Amino acid sequence: MHTEMPLDPGLVTAQRPVSIGVITSHPWLLALLASLPIGWLVACYFLGAPPGTRATGFIQYDQAYYMAEAREHWDGGFHLLYGLPASPDIDTPRVYFRLQTLFLGTLGKLTGAEPGWIYAAFGLVATVVFFRLAVALYGSVVGLRSRAECLVLPLFLWGGGFTVLCGLLLQLSAGTGMFAFDTGGWGANLGRGVIYGIEAYYHALFFGAVLALLRRWYAAALVLLAAVCASHPFTGMELASFLAGWVIFERVVDSRTAPPLWFSGGVLSLLLAHAGYWLIHLPLLSPEHAALAPSWNVAWVLHWYNEVPEYGVVGAAALWRVRDRQRIAAAFADRSFRILLAWFGAAFLLANHDLFMSPRQPLHFTHGYVWVPLFLIGAPTFVEIAEHLLALPRRVGAAWLISLSGLMLLDNAAWFGGAGLDLLRDGKSASFFPNAIYIGGSARDVLHRLNDAEFADGLVVSNSQFLSYQAIVYTPLRTWYSQMWNTPYPQKRVAELDALFSAGEDLAAWRCRQMVAVVERQKDPGASDRLLTLGYGLAYANADYDVLLRPARSDCTG
Repeated sequence: MHTEMPLDPGLVTAQRPVSIGVITSHPWLLALLASLPIGWLVACYFLGAPPGTRATGFIQYDQAYYMAEAREHWDGGFHLLYGLPASPDIDTPRVYFRLQTLFLGTLGKLTGAEPGWIYAAFGLVATVVFFRLAVALYGSVVGLRSRAECLVLPLFLWGGGFTVLCGLLLQLSAGTGMFAFDTGGWGANLGRGVIYGIEAYYHALFFGAVLALLRRWYAAALVLLAAVCASHPFTGMELASFLAGWVIFERVVDSRTAPPLWFSGGVLSLLLAHAGYWLIHLPLLSPEHAALAPSWNVAWVLHWYNEVPEYGVVGAAALWRVRDRQRIAAAFADRSFRILLAWFGAAFLLANHDLFMSPRQPLHFTHGYVWVPLFLIGAPTFVEIAEHLLALPRRVGAAWLISLSGLMLLDNAAWFGGAGLDLLRDGKSASFFPNAIYIGGSARDVLHRLNDAEFADGLVVSNSQFLSYQAIVYTPLRTWYSQMWNTPYPQKRVAELDALFSAGEDLAAWRCRQMVAVVERQKDPGASDRLLTLGYGLAYANADYDVLLRPARSDCTG
């Protein structure tokens, strides 16, 4: 394994093939090319908007919530910490902080651009940066000095396993779908892990930290770890656990190459602080956060029939590299190997933690973080195969290279092709993106009007769960129910809304608030009339929605 990244254009000699020189001299161009599948998916999403709607920039249901968080930093003045956007309580504790939400919120404040467009642009930039770092990581561990190493690079960026082949066999025998073994949007491999823009940002920080570690830039690695911990609970826990395991492992195996004590202490401190913040601090400071915890302890687990086809190819290559005692000894003598092994061990245990404790969405720890270190450990195997094929007669070697590369790229080619075509056809894909967000003209007009001063500080109740969700993204208002994963007591609140619109049942908690009711008339033509009997007045109407307003009671004492 090589421990230095040969990306300096000065290393490209006249004797080296032109293709290698292009790769090493233009890594940003290579990153742009590697990002094209993501660009394809985004383009299909925008072009596939159903008639009468507009693409928002949010390609999946959860993505809009990040911009709801982002606007919390600036609604009502600047706040470094923000409260739960899906809380109906205007005084919900401000206990959250994430670097990306502060950045995205500030962009929104400065530009006034639509939230989804800001999010989409941020995601595309983060994707290119991520692939640039992925190329650098590959070059640092494997190298980009030979044709074989360059030919293996695309497999690192967009290779997968053999889930599609297994699915096709099962489809032929049992009639099931060809993606039966695929974990889909959870991203088993490197490229699939960044289908959402925010994930590209997390991955870029993660890969940057690994690259800094390989180059012994310990201060940079520690800063990047802190940035990851300040950005995402799952990715922060994964990187901190990996680095903590590595510093202990390194000190046991070879104390001469162990990192400085200040780095080890910093990593362990950040791991404890991160776990303490999410598991202890937040539930104590915010009862609403504590109420959400059960909904996050979901048994989304990685089954063996996912792991074998998704990780079988890279796992076999990694095992082949250490197939005898001599090779095992040589591998463990390599510092890069020990880093990759610690990375794989931490990611694998976290992705399978349901085997020894109550599950907290184990699939959230996949996103390529198991696949990547396995690939890099087994990369010498792939390079050796490529060298043997290049030594064959040109036509024979090319045929084998194309065939084997095609098999390894098949999972992502089929996945992205199917997802893109589904999005182009009807703006959604039942297999891949169950809730890509588009907004029709009437809904957009309602959201625009809800920003008017007459609705300020209002609490939104609606018989449209879609519009309730978008209200916290596009307006400063709070809603009684908004997002399925982040609204406290969601089933109870949905039932209360159903009772309000179907039977006119009012809650005491609503009488002391300025209430904004948004009625989608097609769902219940009589709902507006019931609200009028409760003291609501019509404030705005368009082809599809009524917006009604009821002031807080003057004699209300809370």
